[in-house]
Amino acid sequence: MTGDRYEAEDLLQSALFSTYRAWDRISDKAAVGGYLRRTMTNLHISAWRRRKLNEYPTEELPETVGDTDAISGSVRPS
Repeated sequence: MTGDRYEAEDLLQSALFSTYRAWDRISDKAAVGGYLRRTMTNLHISAWRRRKLNEYPTEELPETVGDTDAISGSVRPS
């Protein structure tokens, strides 16, 4: 679900803690596996929504690759 072992371990730990806190509200103890899977899914979705985006829309396009000379650092004449 997470694509990373350590994030998955953290997700499982959080889901187990959440399930432990809600133990008295779980009426069907035989369905704890499903409850735990749903909790993991909800926690993962919440973390995904809160993640910081590294890309932001702008009015200007970024500089293109061919606009500067990599060796001298100067702009090439057109």
